[in-house]
Amino acid sequence: MHPPIDPASNRDEISTAIKAIVFPSTAVQELSPTKELSQYWKNNPDRGQLHLIVQVPLVERPEKRRKLDDNQEYKIKEVLEAAQYLYKTIWKTPFDQIVEPFHAPELEKSFNYLSTESLSNLGLSTLGYGERVLLIRKEYDIAFDMIEEASLKRREISSGGIIVSGHPGIGKTCFLFYLLLRSLCSGRPTALQVRSTYYLLFEDTGVKLYNHKSGSPPDGTWALVDSNEEVTIPCKTFLRSCQTGTTYVVQTTSPKVDRWKSWRKHRNADLYFMDYFSWDEIHALGFVQFFGLQGVFSFQLRIARSTMLNLSVEDLKNHYEKWGPSARTLINVTRNSRYLVTHESLLQGIVSEFVKDFDGHTKDLDAMRVCHRLVTIRPKFLDPEKRGASIGEIPTEYLNNLVLDAIGGRTAEKQLEFFNLINNHASFKGSAGFMFEMFVFAWLSSQEHPNGEGLDCTPVDSDSPSLTIPVCGGWSPFTSNPEDLGDHETPFCLKPDAKTFPTIDVIICTNDHLITVQATISGTHSANPEGFNLLFNGLPAKFRNNRTWCHVFVTDKEESAQMLQHHWARKPITLSDEDGEKNIVIRVYSCVLNPVRSHEAQDDEQGLWRKLKQMRRELMRRELIPMGPTGTFQRWTKIELTFMEMSFLYLP
Repeated sequence: MHPPIDPASNRDEISTAIKAIVFPSTAVQELSPTKELSQYWKNNPDRGQLHLIVQVPLVERPEKRRKLDDNQEYKIKEVLEAAQYLYKTIWKTPFDQIVEPFHAPELEKSFNYLSTESLSNLGLSTLGYGERVLLIRKEYDIAFDMIEEASLKRREISSGGIIVSGHPGIGKTCFLFYLLLRSLCSGRPTALQVRSTYYLLFEDTGVKLYNHKSGSPPDGTWALVDSNEEVTIPCKTFLRSCQTGTTYVVQTTSPKVDRWKSWRKHRNADLYFMDYFSWDEIHALGFVQFFGLQGVFSFQLRIARSTMLNLSVEDLKNHYEKWGPSARTLINVTRNSRYLVTHESLLQGIVSEFVKDFDGHTKDLDAMRVCHRLVTIRPKFLDPEKRGASIGEIPTEYLNNLVLDAIGGRTAEKQLEFFNLINNHASFKGSAGFMFEMFVFAWLSSQEHPNGEGLDCTPVDSDSPSLTIPVCGGWSPFTSNPEDLGDHETPFCLKPDAKTFPTIDVIICTNDHLITVQATISGTHSANPEGFNLLFNGLPAKFRNNRTWCHVFVTDKEESAQMLQHHWARKPITLSDEDGEKNIVIRVYSCVLNPVRSHEAQDDEQGLWRKLKQMRRELMRRELIPMGPTGTFQRWTKIELTFMEMSFLYLP
């Protein structure tokens, strides 16, 4: 027996002791994630031997970096020297001379950025910048212009500064250093808080390091502070000088209110929420550019050089659509498969707690308090003048499906209670809309309806006849051949791929009608003509010409249905045939399908969302819905798609 190891002892001693116990004489073998454990033992594991299978713990990157590692000696001299070098290098230098242009052939836009080499040459890592590159986002330029204008009016509007916040991992610290560089390039006096007890002051006479309680920044100084685990609020000098209008404080911080609520109140600071990364920006971060080297050679030698992070764009795209737009999360899951496993595991628990715990705070559910792995924070309005309000949203279909599966395991009453909660909460309208869309699909494809009743629809104009959407229940084999449509007994229900048909949630085919359904919880809703055109051109002419085409907006409230009728009363949907000679008129209707009344009418103890969960599991078991990396219908290994790459699920 080895003696107990004191947890407070040296790490090397602990590591050595563990190795002596676990690896006394045999070599350590790394297990492959693609192999079964049985493959490592031809027979059974040897008797009398202790086999330890250990998962190497993943140390996650902190949500916010500390300015300097607390375990290292704080080297004031190096920080000051780095600041002086930065000052000499870029003070009053045009900003476009220190950034590099970047354009990927796949992107329609160009970006400016600072490469790893440029950041190293400027010495920004010593000042606390820990990223490999600095991509100049459009959001940064918009925020800079707004901050510059507000700082000029600081005395007029009695504002001490601004708090720049947003979803964790969208580059708020990057933005602060972007501000620092632009401010120095313009020759503006600028203060940078480098620790809770020190700040640097850049001005015409040079750079000095001050204690947080001392110094008098000149008039018009931008005082920059990035909140983290150590630096929570602006230092005393910043708060004192901004009160008199001498400085304008810019704080970048997470949405945690304890880091900005108090000083914002006492200094009348503005609040600005930054939008998250667009796909083009994520694409740019991971793109690998090829530069052509031409000289005396008669051929062109192409050398791969990573201008950004050298990440797989395809992997980034899949993760972006699955996990959402947090750049930090996307980079981590793309680089590290173990981080991905940890992220997935944590999300399962987060979703379970989110669904379980909403009972206790029905009236005050706050998106800010829900873990950022599930909910994404974004500005409520994109107008720079209205960025003080934010909303939270569950950003992807995959994450919404996790919530839907979790709520499907509860009673019907709890399902409806949850739906009503998020339906009446501004931050979760998108998730409520997704949940309602799935409810409509489950309702139309369920066999358990009183007297087999359908949905009565109201035309938006008086000239159209009445319409009832029939209920379609049961299962049938999957097919992708449009010619097979005539072989199915009507009515039958189609669930199209949302990516292929942005307008259409469900399609119902009867003997004389083709009914496209759009589920919405809003009183205003557009209808993208692209989806109609794709469906029209993909269907066999004989099949579509023998049927009247109707488009139905299904909503959960009578008021919303009336608003939709009014909106579409004078906006007929028309398409042209292949020759462009004949116009096809699509008749528009609205109807109400209220989940609560539907539940009461059916005396349903399980709820349709649970049935939908069971349906999805059954389809996955039959390999009719192989779930791809984005949680949608993507991988069709056994079926050849010939129908405009349309993915249909038949439920006659």
